[in-house]
Amino acid sequence: MFETTAGAAAPTVKVINLSIGLSYRQFDRAMSPLARLLDWLSYKYRVLFVVSAGNHAGNDRGDDIENLDLGMDLSDFAALSMDERDSKIIDHLNNNSRHLRLLAPAESVNALTVGATFDDATSFTENERWVLPCSNGMISPISSLGKGMNNAVKPDIVYDGGRKFVMASTRAPTSTKVRWANAPTREPGIISAAPTDIAAGSSKIMYTFGTSDAAALISHEAGRCYDALQEVFGTAKRDIPDNHIALSLKAMLIHGAEWGELGEKISNILQWKKREPSDKLHRFIGFGKPDIEKAIECAKNRVTLMGYGDLKNGEAQLFTLPLPFDFSSNKLSRRLTATLTFFSPIVSSRQKYRAADVWFTIENSKKNLLDARINASDKAVTRGSVQHEIFENEQTVVWDEDGEIRLRVNCRADAAENFSGEIPFALMVSFEIKSDIDIDVYTKVAEKVKPRIIV
Repeated sequence: MFETTAGAAAPTVKVINLSIGLSYRQFDRAMSPLARLLDWLSYKYRVLFVVSAGNHAGNDRGDDIENLDLGMDLSDFAALSMDERDSKIIDHLNNNSRHLRLLAPAESVNALTVGATFDDATSFTENERWVLPCSNGMISPISSLGKGMNNAVKPDIVYDGGRKFVMASTRAPTSTKVRWANAPTREPGIISAAPTDIAAGSSKIMYTFGTSDAAALISHEAGRCYDALQEVFGTAKRDIPDNHIALSLKAMLIHGAEWGELGEKISNILQWKKREPSDKLHRFIGFGKPDIEKAIECAKNRVTLMGYGDLKNGEAQLFTLPLPFDFSSNKLSRRLTATLTFFSPIVSSRQKYRAADVWFTIENSKKNLLDARINASDKAVTRGSVQHEIFENEQTVVWDEDGEIRLRVNCRADAAENFSGEIPFALMVSFEIKSDIDIDVYTKVAEKVKPRIIV
């Protein structure tokens, strides 16, 4: 049931970009009507909605923005280093998180919700009036924060959302509050098509920023992922499974995500203790910023496999990942990344909300093989419709070249106690060896991949 992936026309209507940003804020015990509709449509028609997390940046007239308070005069803020500015912005987001919640329908359980990082490919030079609030790649100061329904990981991921500079308030120039510049024809930002009346010169472009830009770029990456799926299934002379296209794309878009340096910086600024980030950080950046290349291309030291199927209440499906390596004689730094996505029907009248739950377990992994979990906690990753986990280890362990690990995908009723339908799922797994030792991981694993049936 595993397929090895290869290296990338737009996708079919299985993926829909939705950047609405309604003013309805999501609370732990409330789901907006639109989010419930998207969840129902996703399961009914097997379609993936890519939804922007929403922006908290005032209005489109460039008026003063009261939710960005620097805590000091703009000139003093401009004198700070970028690391010091980052600390100010993260503290602001953390202290005001209750006012910066996801905007409907970003809390949708089945949708892919995208937050924004403060990043783009433009160049910009500050001056005494125009100041960048934080460093490139930091979480965008206007991106909405999670968590999702029942404290699920939301947003799912973050992606490049462009940058914009801040200016002193026109109403109170000495105020510590600043406004985002309303300058669509001036860098920085994400280059977007624009009507001629607001475009920069005759180029018909403008510079924008925010979660809508991030969601649009992720939708573009979905097209690249779809091309990769076509190549894989075309090489195998098989048709792409229609009911699992959207879920496969969702898994691919999330699969390369990790917290990395951004997560470490936020944790250090907020002075979280060792285990605190595992259930706190994802409200800022979800599963992290994805590296799409890891999902669409394999490498000599990394192999990526994909499986899919449908499960009823009480059923399970077993997937085997052969690891034909000697971990007992060499200290090999290794990583396993597993991403499970599924569409669940909903029960709107119940707090559990998901009619059924699907999750994977690693059945026969030995101690010290792949049991060092990084990023989100094992509890956080199973609260929504995505389970994305990363395991690392480098300790020696008794293992021979006939060894394999088994990933068991399970299904059980949740909000609907008598659930009798089928839950579609997609599973993507990568194994890589990060040591300097020259090992052809791709060839060794690909030669031994075998399918497994429902048990």
